[in-house]
Amino acid sequence: MVRKFCDYILPELKDDEVLVSLIVARKKYCVKISRSEEMLDRKVFKDIDSDYIIRGLRKFCFVDNVYIDYNFGTFIPIEAMAVYIDLTPRSTVKAYYTFIDDMNKWQYQAVVSDSFDIALFKKIGTKLFSAIAKSVSRKMYILIDIDRPELLPQIVPKVEKYILWTTKTRGGFHLICDRDSSKVVFTEVKPSFPDGVEIFGKTIMTPIPGTLQGGVEVIGGPDLHTKYI
Repeated sequence: MVRKFCDYILPELKDDEVLVSLIVARKKYCVKISRSEEMLDRKVFKDIDSDYIIRGLRKFCFVDNVYIDYNFGTFIPIEAMAVYIDLTPRSTVKAYYTFIDDMNKWQYQAVVSDSFDIALFKKIGTKLFSAIAKSVSRKMYILIDIDRPELLPQIVPKVEKYILWTTKTRGGFHLICDRDSSKVVFTEVKPSFPDGVEIFGKTIMTPIPGTLQGGVEVIGGPDLHTKYI
């Protein structure tokens, strides 16, 4: 399932482009944790080769008894977690300039201010990832997020000709559509959408089929929506 997803929908990357992936914990998946939502770990994928992605996910997703809920002093259970990838490529060249600018500001404050906390530099890795995550390179897709599964038969006929991939999530569906459809979808189709449906055009964060989302296996395919309408 992961291989099919990678081969079918991950965008070809330019020389300076990467994709970002996250492991998150959400209280709505598991009430045992103390915080509503938290990013637990992050990864940058430099290639879209499915073997490379799968190897990375196997290392990235070894999470049993790894992450701590610091408010409770207990391990965060797997059923609280999900693995997402953002289908919008990020530019490492753009990220470099953002990162260097932030580092120069920190360095300046460290020199001129006695109150500057030098320990802030320990967060340099987080700062670099943040710069990458903000550095959108190209907008490739739009994502229609359906939180109420019963709405799928109502939504699909309006956008079916644009759908490239459908993911069945823990609580609904993600319809990944061609970016060329964005004007039509946003201006003509979106006003008719009921509550429980959102459209995303910049950050296309979607759970990876073949992984778990809140303890439930995520599945997907180019024509998966036809099985549920």
